Amino acid sequence: MKQCENCIFYDKEYDELRQSGDDIAIVGQENKEKHYCRVFKNGIDDDVIEDVKNCKKYSFK
Repeated sequence: MKQCENCIFYDKEYDELRQSGDDIAIVGQENKEKHYCRVFKNGIDDDVIEDVKNCKKYSFK
């Protein structure tokens, strides 16, 4: 998530606000924490979060 933390589109407070709506847990399903930025309305891709691949929208702060 290093690239997200250095990107102008990522805001930790915005991420936490969006995550607060994901507090529903379904029994029997794995609930992986999602992260959000202003570019990815449905959540940032897991590969980008884990720094496996580069984000196409990344822009330095």
